[in-house]
Formats: sequence, structure tokens, C-alpha cells
Amino acid sequence: MPALIDEKGRILGKINIIDLFFLLALLAFIVLGGYYLSKLYLVATYTEQPTPVVYRLRGQPYNIWSSLAAGDRLIDRVGEDSSRISAVILLHQESDGRADLLLVANMSARKQPNGKIVFDGITLISGAGLRLRTRSVDFWADVVSVGDDKIAYALPVRPAVVVFRAKNMPYPVWSSLAAGGSLVDRAMDDSSRILDVIPVRMDANGIYDVVVVANVSA
Repeated sequence: MPALIDEKGRILGKINIIDLFFLLALLAFIVLGGYYLSKLYLVATYTEQPTPVVYRLRGQPYNIWSSLAAGDRLIDRVGEDSSRISAVILLHQESDGRADLLLVANMSARKQPNGKIVFDGITLISGAGLRLRTRSVDFWADVVSVGDDKIAYALPVRPAVVVFRAKNMPYPVWSSLAAGGSLVDRAMDDSSRILDVIPVRMDANGIYDVVVVANVSA
């Protein structure tokens, strides 16, 4: 039976051990290089954009949901906190303090080349679940609506929280909208209030698409 490595440094008399080491090193370099280049390509082709997202929170303990408020920052795994809560709406509360809520957030998410919106490694699509956290609490949430998934999403409550998308608005128009502003109906009832205004697209002429989150007396 031949020795594993002969006097010429060949394995089983066929492959030189130095050549084998070189081939393995070259293969490892190709594999690792391809992996990191693909990562660099994906990072380079991501675009950060504000994306309005509506979440449903179910059965949250009182100490969790009572700690959430409009303006709170949502933090991803690397500590980025540019996403923020626009509105928190209590839907139902049990006798033990647990509650179902609706949370509207302006997410600083990544839009991939394929059009998918990603936050903290999770693709944001209707029905997806993910863990969110603020500086004080973390909680589980289900995605109800993302960006253009729905032009308007209304709660089965009165008043209703509605997310509108307004398209092709000149700067003087959309810039006059602000949280706390009133929405007036044809009867001049101004009891509806704007909760947040989120610019989502702008062209070279200063024409904007914006998302308006409003508490509508409906």
C-alpha cells in the first residue's frame, strides 16, 4: 500500500501537496471574494427612503403599550434610530390591561433593486411580523400596510385614523401641511386633525408625493 505522502511530496503519488494547498487557497479566495462583492453590490444598490408603515400590535401588556407615543424613535439592530412613530391608536383593552393597538410609523427603510422594502433585515409586506424596539421597550408587531400597498387604511373606529397618499403636490401646498393642522369638510367642520406629514418622493420641479396620517372625524 503506497504511503499517504511519497518522497516527492505527492498525496497517494498523484497530487503534489503544495499544489493542493495553492488550489484550496485559490478556491477559498474566489468564494469569499464573490460573497463580499455581492454584499458590496447589494449595499451600493440599496436606497434609503422614508416609508409609512401601519402595524397592528396584539395583546400588548400595559407597561409596553403605555410607553409608546408619537415621536418615539424605532431602533434597528445596529442602533440606527431615524425611524419614528407617527401615531399610536388604542383599539381594545382587556380587564388585565393588555391591549390591541394600531401603530403608524415613518420607517427609514431600504428599497432594494427588486422594489422590496427592507427594515432591519425583514422585508416589509402586509402580514409580515417583526420585533420593533424603542429606547425603552421592545414588542412584536404585524405589518398591515406598507407605502403604496394601500392608498388609505381606516380603522373600524370613530374617529378613524386614516393614511392618505397625496400625489403631485407643489411645494407651497404640501409644506403648509403640519401635524396638528385641521382638515375641514364641506360643512366647515374642522374636528379632524393631521397627525403626521411624510414626504415620500420629490422630482426636479419640486413636485412631491406625501403621506398624510390624520385622525378623521368620520
